[in-house]
Parts: sequence; C-alpha cells; structure tokens
Amino acid sequence: MSWQNFFVKRYVEFYFKKWLFSRYLQERYPLDTFRKIIEKNMAMITPPKDTHIEAIQINNINSEWVSRSNTDDTKIILYLHGGAYSFGSSLAYRNFASFS
Repeated sequence: MSWQNFFVKRYVEFYFKKWLFSRYLQERYPLDTFRKIIEKNMAMITPPKDTHIEAIQINNINSEWVSRSNTDDTKIILYLHGGAYSFGSSLAYRNFASFS
C-alpha cells in the first residue's frame, strides 16, 4: 500500500465514518447541502500533480476518466460509487480515484 493510500484510508476511516455519515448530519441538512459538505471535505485530499481528469459521456451518462502519467494504460479500475442517490458525486470522488 502506498503512503498516499494509507493516508486516504485513515482519513476516510476516522473522519467520514464518525462525522459525515452520521445520521445526525443527514437529518439536519437538506440533500443538496449534505452533498456540498461531502464535496468540500473530499476536496481537501488533492490529487497528485500528474493527474489528468477528462469529462466523458457513456450512453448519455456523465462520467470522468481519471488517469495519471507513468501508469500502465492496459490496466484500469472501473469505480462505480454506490451513494444510494443521497451523497457523493464525481467531484467528491475524483481525488479518491486518482490514488488508485
């Protein structure tokens, strides 16, 4: 595990599980506000400088292709976020994807 993955994992474990995903926060804020809170906090994890993010559409579904230089183009990870239509977005998780 790289040091970047280590810190991202620890950040998610200690910060998001205890605070952002709490039922208290979900009941207190409207859905659009809750999503913005998550996006703002996920933006604190900046992607590596060699990260390239390209907006694409697949069958009329907005998507992003996240890549980095000096990586093997024959290997990819398809990341499908299961936020139950209540939180998360490509903006919130692009930084997460850049460390994979």
